[in-house]
Amino acid sequence: MDPSHAERTATAGDRDRTPTRRQFLAAGGLAALGALAGCGGQNTPHGWVEASVPGSGALYDVAMTDAGPHAVGEAGRIVARTDAEWRGVVADGPNGNQTTLTAVDVTDDARRLWAAGSSGALVQYDTASGSLVDFSAPLGKTSSWEAVAVTGRTGSERVHLVNGSGELLSGRVGPDSVQWGQVSKPTGGESATALDFAGGTGFLTDTGGGIYRTTGDDWTAVGPGLDDTVHDLSATERGLATVVTDGGTVRLFTGYNWLDLASTESALHAVDSWEAHGVAAGVDGVVYELDRNGWEQQDSPTSATIHGVTLGRDTYSDVAVGANNTVMERFA
Repeated sequence: MDPSHAERTATAGDRDRTPTRRQFLAAGGLAALGALAGCGGQNTPHGWVEASVPGSGALYDVAMTDAGPHAVGEAGRIVARTDAEWRGVVADGPNGNQTTLTAVDVTDDARRLWAAGSSGALVQYDTASGSLVDFSAPLGKTSSWEAVAVTGRTGSERVHLVNGSGELLSGRVGPDSVQWGQVSKPTGGESATALDFAGGTGFLTDTGGGIYRTTGDDWTAVGPGLDDTVHDLSATERGLATVVTDGGTVRLFTGYNWLDLASTESALHAVDSWEAHGVAAGVDGVVYELDRNGWEQQDSPTSATIHGVTLGRDTYSDVAVGANNTVMERFA
């Protein structure tokens, strides 16, 4: 077994541990929603297909919730997949000011999502009630947020934000407010690009190819840097991180060094992975998938740039979103 495959494949011991958010979804945390959305009948499509989505403009990120995938984008809109179709759930973002949302993440129980974006935009959306709460410009920060990551369960979660100046801001969520901590600069001022947490370990990347890790409050530069800009990363509970780059590479950080997993001529903008499954996508609609045989390029129905992806697990399809209101689904 090659080293990269060994790092990607879970053991029985991994599956016995307390589930992370991704494990919760994979283990059937969404099972109450019924069969895989859009997958009933004998005419279920295979591979990636485009979906019809109301509205217009780019969609920049997507996350899986207990109510299905939710995507965010231009003008502050949020769209969601129901059992039957995609629909708009938020039309105009924070305070109705149509501020673009570019990043989204969900609580560990998948019940609440947080979305961030331009001009310090930050919103909390509850999938059950449909309520939207505006927390924009925390501590007066109005720079555009490059990434958001959420840890913990609904009602006691922590929200982590990074911006183009490399500033990191974390806050503890209470019943009616967020208690924000102090602003730090783990990257030393280099513009941050991606952020993710799993199993108590967080990873952060910057435009200079640096990668930083935390298991508590302090961030430390780890491993050799990359000679390429990282656009997105996906952390795993075993202290690993898969990243995608402007140069079109998929790479795995093992905690010590980098393993090259795949390469394409198109820049890759988004990645999501869990155990031996993963999706990466980017410019020209290029899509790669990870299975137990490695990362392989897949047929894509679009040439639009893909900005965000999420794995669907057992009850919803994998989803990719991007420019021109593009949404693709893969029903296996």
